[in-house]
Order: sequence, then C-alpha cells, then structure tokens
Amino acid sequence: TRATLIWAGSLFCVHVLLLTTPVLLFNATGETQGWLAFFADFPLIAAMLGLGFQVDRTSYLIVVCVLGPLMYAAVGAAIGLVIERQRMRHR
Repeated sequence: TRATLIWAGSLFCVHVLLLTTPVLLFNATGETQGWLAFFADFPLIAAMLGLGFQVDRTSYLIVVCVLGPLMYAAVGAAIGLVIERQRMRHR
C-alpha cells in the first residue's frame, strides 16, 4: 500500500500547490484562477451545479480548498492500488 499512499499524497499536494494556494492568495477572485479551478475540479463543480447548490464564494472555497484536494487524493489512491495490483500479478 506504499504506492497508494505515495500517489494519494502526491496528487493531494499537487492540487494544494497549484490550485488551492492561488485561489486563497487571490481571495477567490480573478479569471485565471477561476478557469483553472473550473477545469481542475470540473466533476465537483458539475455535481454542485447539478445538485442545485448555491454558487457563492463560500461554497466555491469549500469545493476548491477542501473537496478538490480530497478528490485528487482519492484518484491518487486508485492509481496506487492499480500499480500495487500490477506488481502483485507480476511476482
């Protein structure tokens, strides 16, 4: 499960460094960070809009700063699990 933890932690950190930090530094305003957040966290934003959540600064910050890194950690964990299973098959 070492690969799982490494991938989950790596993608979590990438999201925090490349998306969460600019969003917080620019106070959730500005076109560049908005487009970056839209494309990087598209599944979360689409789910939020599809479920009818109010789109305001607070919900945007929750999605980008909390749920986004968790989504990327989950994807990283899935990648790590696939890698671990491939390694186990080839032994």
